[in-house]
Amino acid sequence: MKLQKKHIAESSFILYLLYALNHYVFERAFFFNELLALIGFSVFCYELYPREGGIRWPKSTIYLTVCLLIALGAVHLIISWHLKTSLYYYLRNSVIIYSIFTFFLGFYFFPYFQAFIKKWKYVILGYALMTMSLELFSIKTIIFQMDRQVVSSLFPFTVKRGNSMGILIVVFLGIFYTIAYSALTSVVVIGLLLVIHFTKKYANFKMGTSLLALGIVATFLYLSPFLKHYKEGNYTLFGNVIAVYNSNPIFQIDHNTSWRTIFWYRTVVEKFPENLVGIGFGTPLIPYRKGEKTTESNRYDEHDAHVTGAHNTFITLFTRMGLPFLVLILYLYNTVLKEYFRYRRYYTEKNLNQYFWSFFILTIVGFFNLLLETPTLAANYWIVFGFIAGMIEQHRRLLQQN
Repeated sequence: MKLQKKHIAESSFILYLLYALNHYVFERAFFFNELLALIGFSVFCYELYPREGGIRWPKSTIYLTVCLLIALGAVHLIISWHLKTSLYYYLRNSVIIYSIFTFFLGFYFFPYFQAFIKKWKYVILGYALMTMSLELFSIKTIIFQMDRQVVSSLFPFTVKRGNSMGILIVVFLGIFYTIAYSALTSVVVIGLLLVIHFTKKYANFKMGTSLLALGIVATFLYLSPFLKHYKEGNYTLFGNVIAVYNSNPIFQIDHNTSWRTIFWYRTVVEKFPENLVGIGFGTPLIPYRKGEKTTESNRYDEHDAHVTGAHNTFITLFTRMGLPFLVLILYLYNTVLKEYFRYRRYYTEKNLNQYFWSFFILTIVGFFNLLLETPTLAANYWIVFGFIAGMIEQHRRLLQQN
């Protein structure tokens, strides 16, 4: 039997589903992120291979922008070869770039995924509920382990239609997940997802997010003098976080967020202006002392300074790749959000709205966690982004025909 595109697509999606459901086994032991990236790279090369009429370059602006992101990363990889601390950390950081190739699996194979997910959605839902139920009773197994941060990105694929009833189901599952994992991130995800769902116009959403961003920046500037207290006392990699917590009542509200804020201050403010051009790959995000271990990660400070990230995936990539990354990623999100708000009714009627939900959930999670810089999660983001780009390209062609 001749190997067809459908067979490659379905095989890739089985790998993706296993990876997304349990990366503890399928990434850490079998390197599924790297395998998916290799398949994505092969599909990318095959689809662009010159045939009659030349290269078949998609007209999708998202596709082109993602290619520019890869090119930007390639430039930093070349420059970083001379700046890297060690080959291991250089290769470890390069996951940021090679994982992007999984985007092309989602982009080119999206039509096949619609049929695939219909067969597997109850497996996803059952696995998620089983995993969270075991977590509620503190039962640990290697088989039923799902990343507590991005499990909710799979929930939208289990609902029949992307309408208000569908969003309520996702919210219910998110609440269940919050209770099971005691994860504040889920509360933020649910809140912002509801805001996106019930906001009718992109202009209103844009104004709201702009005001929120200004509020965050103003709060950050207000807290900056207090964040400097991390320098007090003896050396530790992340600094004297207790001194920061005690310096202002705001830091007492949630220590996890406060710890992240210290990290954001050190990578955004103290790395300026170096971060405008990017510090590259294989270089430390924050200063460290070689051979010392002052964190709870069971690893030396050198490792955490290179690998841990700022626990905001977009700040991490901005610090490593500079202002051009920020421009490209903002353009991508502007394009996606504009499409979502303008044609939401169309995507809801076609039962495609859930893909946007999944992408939005992953995005919100990325604001508080590692995502694009870790092999355990990166492919999940880029494949879903590929689905979004494939959907939008499909819709563009339909509009042209009409």
